[in-house]
Amino acid sequence: METLVMKYHNILGKRVLLTGHDGFKGTWLSAILEKLECEVLGVSNFASENRAFYLSNGLKISEEKLCLTQSNRLKKLVTNFKPEIVIHMAAQPLVRKSYDDPIDTWQTNLIGTLNILEACRSEKIVPKLMIVTTDKVYRNKDWQWGYRENDQLGGKDPYSASKSACEILVRSHRESYSSMAGTIVVRGGNVIGGGDLSADRLMPDLYRDYIAGRVTYIRNPGATRPWQYVLDCLDGYMSILNRHLEDTADLSFEYNIGPNLEANKSVLQFSEAVQQHHNVQFEIGQTDKGYKESNFLYLDSSRAYRECKWKPQITFENAIQETCKWYFSSDKLKSEIFSANIKKFIENE
Repeated sequence: METLVMKYHNILGKRVLLTGHDGFKGTWLSAILEKLECEVLGVSNFASENRAFYLSNGLKISEEKLCLTQSNRLKKLVTNFKPEIVIHMAAQPLVRKSYDDPIDTWQTNLIGTLNILEACRSEKIVPKLMIVTTDKVYRNKDWQWGYRENDQLGGKDPYSASKSACEILVRSHRESYSSMAGTIVVRGGNVIGGGDLSADRLMPDLYRDYIAGRVTYIRNPGATRPWQYVLDCLDGYMSILNRHLEDTADLSFEYNIGPNLEANKSVLQFSEAVQQHHNVQFEIGQTDKGYKESNFLYLDSSRAYRECKWKPQITFENAIQETCKWYFSSDKLKSEIFSANIKKFIENE
């Protein structure tokens, strides 16, 4: 059986700059890169709600506290570290928070991405760049089939709009500067898994309310999302990156990384699935009229399979099971579960 070390052979041992390394997905990716014996430099402002999750797992990568709007410091860091690969994950990732603080959302997401692009472009040897965006970059029409990479971009809320603008920015750099022509964009789904402690997300809310003895009030119970296990999503990112490090001939540069069709479930169905594993209590609350949310969102990931032979492996039921196992375990066991999942993932068991 092919291990992930073999599967990601082009990434093995590389010098990697990872922004947002101490976030939810960033922590899992940091552990994967560590297992691949990469020399990793993590960059963030150390303000992530999930930093405690990162610190609790004893990762040994180097890290630098830096705000991505600090363009001069960022350029100096890139010049000194000389990364072979840059994975840009840092963002203000919360839709509802973007309504409350649109300036920070736009500065972090758009200007931060511009500064990453420019810091890399200024190098004599430009690193391979992968920009992580979101399924919410599409102009959502609530249709009942998957969005493809060539569908129209657009966002109603500040978060989605800022990430759509990031994609236009990346495309502009790719077409304007030959050294940036190989920059990749990956669009993940609604990622779930152990370690997400962010506010205003369904799984963390269900967990926090359970611990506090409260009922969770879910809004928009009929809204359907592409729920995706964190390691499935990261396998997509890494598979795309590994393929592009081989040869970019006849390859695209934007990829959806979404779950199987059966993992597109409503908020109510998701809550019921969690309740089957643990006795969380929830009720239907009033839809918040002040915030616009899409009713249906599904990604067509066939390009990733066609060009890079990636497809999702983890079912919705297994994703829920693994997620609940982490959340509803003791703090001591959480780190053991994380380590066991990384080992199992790398060994492709």
